[in-house]
Amino acid sequence: SIVGPFALFAMVMPRYVFFQTAETQGIPAKRAASILAPTAFTFAADLLATREGAEQGATWDTLYDDPFSLGELMGLLLVDACVYTVLAWYLGRVLPTVHGTPLPWWFVFSPVFWRGPSAGGGGGGGGGDGRGGAGDLEAAAAAAEDAAAAGGATVERVICSGGGNRG
Repeated sequence: SIVGPFALFAMVMPRYVFFQTAETQGIPAKRAASILAPTAFTFAADLLATREGAEQGATWDTLYDDPFSLGELMGLLLVDACVYTVLAWYLGRVLPTVHGTPLPWWFVFSPVFWRGPSAGGGGGGGGGDGRGGAGDLEAAAAAAEDAAAAGGATVERVICSGGGNRG
């Protein structure tokens, strides 16, 4: 919980590198810095505050009037959302968790990931994500209950083959 504010602070800092630049200076660098969503948001908030201070406001007609416009910043924020979504999906598969074995970092390059388990395995597939299906989840929960009932500390790992057999 302490890392969050520091991460936000670090992701806003690139905005202040450009604090003394004119609107038309360093636009490619500003676009590159806007890959961090808090930086792009800060650019947009500053631009909106400047327009409101000049009593112009931001309307649909003035969305693209500036060299580094509010409309472009909104588009960059959408790109940021897509990038962060893909990154969260990837890290959710690769980082170890309590509920399963992580995939290797290179799993997206594996043909098995994209095609799914081989068709000759005989059911019990897992939707092609390499983590197993609902049957695997139920079996893991049953194994955890059995271990708890037997006085075992924790269940370390459930290894599943492509066909749903335990081994």
